[in-house]
Amino acid sequence: MLHPDNILKYLNKTASESQVKELDKWLNASVKNREEYEFLATIHQESNHLADFDLPDVDAEWGKFMASIDAPVATSPLTVVKKSEAKVFGLRQFLSYAAAASVALIAGIYLFFPKDNMITVESGASDMAISLSDGSNILLNANSVFTYPEDFTKEKLREVKLVGMANFDIAKDAIKPFLIRADETTVKVMGTTIDVAADPGYSKVAVIEGKVKFYVGDDESSAMMLNTGDIVEYANGQMNNITPKPEPIPEPEPKEELKPEPIPEPIPEPEPVIEKTPEPAPKPVEKPEPVPEPIPEPVVEEPAVKLGKYTLETVIMELERKFEGKFKKNRKCKIDKKIIVNVNLNSDLSDIIKQIESDVKIEYNQDKCSDCYELEKVLDKE
Repeated sequence: MLHPDNILKYLNKTASESQVKELDKWLNASVKNREEYEFLATIHQESNHLADFDLPDVDAEWGKFMASIDAPVATSPLTVVKKSEAKVFGLRQFLSYAAAASVALIAGIYLFFPKDNMITVESGASDMAISLSDGSNILLNANSVFTYPEDFTKEKLREVKLVGMANFDIAKDAIKPFLIRADETTVKVMGTTIDVAADPGYSKVAVIEGKVKFYVGDDESSAMMLNTGDIVEYANGQMNNITPKPEPIPEPEPKEELKPEPIPEPIPEPEPVIEKTPEPAPKPVEKPEPVPEPIPEPVVEEPAVKLGKYTLETVIMELERKFEGKFKKNRKCKIDKKIIVNVNLNSDLSDIIKQIESDVKIEYNQDKCSDCYELEKVLDKE
């Protein structure tokens, strides 16, 4: 959190070069920081118009204001000094001018700079990677808000809050469970990788790896236990298991066997004509015994592989389950739920990869082994 005195020095044009750079970095960090700066700049501008008015005693009114934070409001009357005695030096004098313009604005400045252990970040128009103090890694989707403690050692639980969507890779800690507050629901994990979406009245959890508990509010007794591959959403006050089930693969229709055509019997050669001689008549030529016809073995054609239509997201989840250790999706890889592919889930892993590549362009690496695949990216088919 940037100290308010540095902002005042910038507005009074007395800030050093390093303080100006620190302010620019703070303004670019989030929309909320820029709103706070504009609020203070407005107060500073309005205070410059009050130079011709009698102002309250700065020290006396500042002391009463600070005492009101932790103690009852002071009852002593307001002390007024001449305008020639008033000088603008720092935050206390600056706030006294604002008090003359609007008492409500003073309280607003104090609330803009809370002193606690919590940090809130907004991802804006692009994704944001966040590393927590316990070693957990968060990939915050665009247009999402994430609140977390700066240091988990000061907290009894590892508790965070999400509005929007994010991927969580949680470090294991048996003593301190990790709680994700997602609108009306809570996700409790010990160490796992999950996707979480949270919007008003709606939340969804998809377990990529590990086990988690998913429940409403703080009622852990009614929690649903989710395992790898499970997807559950909370909407209209109810939990719904929306884990996709693989579509049944239809059995191939039997084909009619082709009967072989009969082989014609061999035509015997004509007997040679024997001229009559005075010699004794030749003995009759014995006809050879007919050779039995060979029975050809039937030709069995292998049935053509039939492909089924599935969403790419369903196929990836089934491959991670069926070929565990040989296929996995990189947690940074995003998959469009509308992509449809034609595959046979009973085929070998390499054949299924080829079937996927015929419908969509994918990128993967095989650093682990020659028949292992790690899905890195899904691209549009050119």
